[in-house]
Amino acid sequence: MAKGTPLLSIVISNLNAKKYLETCVGSVLASDYPNLEVFLVDDHSDDGGPEFVASKFGADKRLHIIVNERRHGLTRVFNKGYEATRGTYIVFMHSDGKVDPDCFSRLVARMEREPQVGAAQPKILSLEDSSILLSAGQHADILGYPAGPVGKGEKDSDKYEESDIFSCWNACMIVRRSVLEEVGLWDPDYNWFREEEDLAWRILLRGYRILYFPDAHAYHKASILLPVYAVDSAYNRFKNYLANVYKYYDTRHLLIYFPLACAGVFARLFLGELIIMRKPSHVWAALKGIWWLVRHYGALRRQRRHAQRDIRRVPDSQIQRLMKRPSLRVYLKHVFFMRRTFAARRPRGA
Repeated sequence: MAKGTPLLSIVISNLNAKKYLETCVGSVLASDYPNLEVFLVDDHSDDGGPEFVASKFGADKRLHIIVNERRHGLTRVFNKGYEATRGTYIVFMHSDGKVDPDCFSRLVARMEREPQVGAAQPKILSLEDSSILLSAGQHADILGYPAGPVGKGEKDSDKYEESDIFSCWNACMIVRRSVLEEVGLWDPDYNWFREEEDLAWRILLRGYRILYFPDAHAYHKASILLPVYAVDSAYNRFKNYLANVYKYYDTRHLLIYFPLACAGVFARLFLGELIIMRKPSHVWAALKGIWWLVRHYGALRRQRRHAQRDIRRVPDSQIQRLMKRPSLRVYLKHVFFMRRTFAARRPRGA
């Protein structure tokens, strides 16, 4: 171990992804980074994944396996893994992916050069076809709605250089422990969907940068769980989006953008979920999610007060530089992608 090399903690979320675990865990343990600990956190899988990893890699003392007795959801899985870590830096990643041997070394070296970088994401390529880019960072529009991964589906190239981004994709991302101690962990009520933007908004409010770092490479098998949690995703997607806008915009911008965000949600439910995807069950699930916000308004108000009073160090104008104009084209592209994903992975006869 190199003297003074900070401890790096890897938290891998897993749910029924046994077929990818050998590749994922194997790539992490083969990293050239000399000082790391690895936590595979399994969210009550039923495919024997944790047992397989234990039999395959159990002799490696750097590896720790945590198994939930019941299913908790992605954000609670990440938090549970974080609670076991000791590292100066934390990498969060999914089990349906892998990393290059020098990915972690490059990420840590970049973070070490600039303390103002609170989080960073490597270039994320397709696990199935490494010539295809999946994400060069995450966008959001001025209404706080995620505008999709930068460069998704493009041929890999040097087009996207190192840059500030609104948020990282937690398929693979690195965060400073000290930053998480300042802004808080993953919101346990989010489960999944919009959880990256929630954490990112707090990091940005604190005045830290979030960086896309293309010299480090990771790979991901996108959307394997999307059809499994189709209704659950509709419930969380809109609920969590509106919660983000409510909690993190200052009062002046909240009065402007929150009504527009609400109007956009109902337009998306009608146009995207009901008309294009023909999924009334998604609409009903989304409405239940919005009702959750109403029932938990007191807790949301306390979170907003904490964000504005205790976390915020910079004005909204600084964060809005990273945001885009709302785009109907981008949204429709996302809707049709989800429709193709559901159709391609729907069981035969369903």
